[in-house]
Parts: sequence; structure tokens; C-alpha cells
Amino acid sequence: MFQSYDLGRVFGVQLRVHGSVFLLLVVLVGMALLGQGVGAAVDTAALLVMVLGSVTLHELGHIAVARLFGNHTDGITLYPIGGVAQLTRPSRTATEEVLVALAGPAVNVVLAAFAALVLVTVGPVLGGVAGVASTFLWVNVVLALFNLVPAYPMDGGRVLRGLLWSFVGNFKATWWAARAGQGFAALFAVVGLMANPMLVLIAAFVFFQASAELARLRAMRQAGWPVDEAPRAPAGAINQPRPWTAAPRWPGDPVGPLGLRAVAVHTVHTPWGSYQEVELSDGRRVRRPTPSW
Repeated sequence: MFQSYDLGRVFGVQLRVHGSVFLLLVVLVGMALLGQGVGAAVDTAALLVMVLGSVTLHELGHIAVARLFGNHTDGITLYPIGGVAQLTRPSRTATEEVLVALAGPAVNVVLAAFAALVLVTVGPVLGGVAGVASTFLWVNVVLALFNLVPAYPMDGGRVLRGLLWSFVGNFKATWWAARAGQGFAALFAVVGLMANPMLVLIAAFVFFQASAELARLRAMRQAGWPVDEAPRAPAGAINQPRPWTAAPRWPGDPVGPLGLRAVAVHTVHTPWGSYQEVELSDGRRVRRPTPSW
């Protein structure tokens, strides 16, 4: 049950849905059916379809802009708390990070504007269409605004990282964005306990993702590996379950002297443009990503 199921391709992108989405659909529709009748159950199902459709288009917005930067995707997976577009590599520049992150909420803004247009033009004539358009409008307004909360790994948190990136570098920008994610996760949890349990689930997701990013940064800060044993980055290394891989150096690049090397060092989420060679007390040389704190 709790696995992802393929739904086919949308604009050439593989679409998957996690089994928990079906469970949520059954639970919510069943509760509406038992509590308020068939009409409420149909309305609940329609609302969930609207949300999933809007989330899918939101993720396609990310993918469309990422492709402009040469970044492709392994598909979209829909979860009860939102969608995830699996891009094949992280952003390489602050501009790319900001534009890709903003593309999703921008799609929701366009959808909301379209719904408002339908509501104003067709709504007065067809009452049923007005109800659907109004619901679709508010679904997309909420999605756009909520995703812009500056809490990493949400879109707003990625925008925050991209903006800070230009001033303090990718490493520190990611650290601050992840800390903001943890703070907003605590706020989501408090509000969720008082108002909406779904916010508690979102809070848990944001907190654990932000914490995992901070743990990865700590590993990057402390990691070192022997100069002669630095692994080469195979195809798809960005998806490997290791904290870092090192790309091949250019031909003829000497091992010494110690100092900065302009090679590409890739982490699971973040590209590093250089590393530093350090000689340890036992005489071993190791490489560490820069900048270091």
C-alpha cells in the first residue's frame, strides 16, 4: 500500500502517486459520506482532485524552468502533504535556485487568475461553475502563499537560500535556510495542534528535511578523504546515498602543493566549486570542501 504507483506521463514527465494518498482519499470521503451524505462525499472527492491537480501543475512549473537551465527530472511523486519533483541535479547558481523555486507558486497564481476570470465572466450565468471556480481559486491562492513561506525545503525556503547565496555563499545560505525551516516547522506544529492536524504532518516533514540538510552540512564541513583515494563521480552520482563524491580532475593536475583546487565536488543536494587539501598530524592529506567554518 505504502509505495508509489505510476499514473503515466504528463507533458513527458513520469507522474507517480504514493499509496498514502489513496488511503487519505478513502478516509476523508468515507468520513464525509457517513457524516453528511453523498453530496458532501462528492464535494470532498472533487476538492482533493483539485488539490492534486494543482500540485501536479505546480511541480511541472518547477520542471519547466529547471529544463531551461539544462536540469532534467526523474518524475513527480505526489504525497498527502504535497508533491516532489525529482530533479537530476541541484541548482548551480543562485539565479537558477530562485527562478526554479518561484516557478511552482507562479503556476498557482496563474491558475488562480484563470479561476477568478471564470468566476467573474461565467459565474453569474452558471451557478455550478461559479462554485467550482471559487473553490479552485482558493485552492491555488492557498498553495501559492503557503509554498512561499521561507522554510527550507519549501519553495520559499529555497528562494531564501538563493537570495542569501549571492551574499554569503551556498554553504551558509543553506544553513540559514534550513534553520528557518526548523523554526517554521515548530510554528506549524503549534498551529496544527490547535487548528489543523495536517499542519502537524507538514511540520514533521519540514523539520526532518531541514535537520537532514543541517546534518549533511556538518558532514561536509568535517569530511575528509585521502587525496589518492578521492572517488570519481559516476553517472547519476547525485542520487547516490553518500554525502559527497568528487568529479575527476583535469589532466595533469598535480596533487600538491596544498591549497584550493578548482574541481567540481558534488553533494547530494549542493554542487561545490572547490576543495581544500589539508595535511593531518599523521602525515595524511585529505580534501575538504570549501568554504569551511
